[in-house]
Amino acid sequence: MQSNSLDPLPQERGQIDGRIKQNSAYCLLGHKNTPRHGGVYFFYLRDFEICGILAAAHLLEDEMKKRVAIYPGTDEKYKARILGSCQRLNNKDNAAAALACDAIVARYREPHRAYHTPRHINDCLNELETVRSRLYNPIAVELALLCHDAIYSAAATDNEEQSAEFAKEIAKMLGLPKLFGEQTAKMIMATKHNIPPPDFDTQAVTDMDLASLGYSETEFDKNTRRIRREYTRGGLITAEQFDKGRANFLKKFLPPNRPSIYLTYFFREKYEAQARQNLARAIKQLSE
Repeated sequence: MQSNSLDPLPQERGQIDGRIKQNSAYCLLGHKNTPRHGGVYFFYLRDFEICGILAAAHLLEDEMKKRVAIYPGTDEKYKARILGSCQRLNNKDNAAAALACDAIVARYREPHRAYHTPRHINDCLNELETVRSRLYNPIAVELALLCHDAIYSAAATDNEEQSAEFAKEIAKMLGLPKLFGEQTAKMIMATKHNIPPPDFDTQAVTDMDLASLGYSETEFDKNTRRIRREYTRGGLITAEQFDKGRANFLKKFLPPNRPSIYLTYFFREKYEAQARQNLARAIKQLSE
């Protein structure tokens, strides 16, 4: 197994393995062949190997509390916001909503994240409230926003594919129809931002994912530093390599590569002008 900062110590791993064998009702979300669980939360690598566990018992509780306490974006108000969304997605089963919330929050609290955290999801949900009445299927959009960065590694190229599968599992957990999960997965795939989607709801999802590009200059710069940390932490790439890659990434949202950053009129009116200023300034700074 590849090393990871959430990987338990050898002696803890033995306890975990034994606990797993004794527990017939556990779930590794995202692994299609694993049954659902009750009371046991898993943190896993991209290939869905177990890299840590927080059980109802005290096994790793103290260590996890320390990590959550120092990790940015884990304010309880964000978790409460995500729980509220899960309860709206399934208003008949609070236990299922709570379980789904815990699974989602666990992903966004991973220690390698700095931008793709509960803070980003909270921002997306704030944007959702401004356009909810304009959407054809606001519930599917809400689930897509909750899960669109659930699986994230700066080194990977299939984050969206994995997040789409994760969303399908969350939809099942919430008792939503299979077609609903599939629709949500398609919305998440659109956040690769390579092919403009044809329908308004999915366009709105991609716009809300990019809303931070149009935030104030100060907040935009903070987010750039957060994203840089995700790429440079642990020596994945150098700061110079990040700057070059980030500049190239931002350029694809500007003419002649695409006519506008945002696909919907609502978000073009709200953020386009500021976003273009932010991107032009960032590309210049990153290229110096």
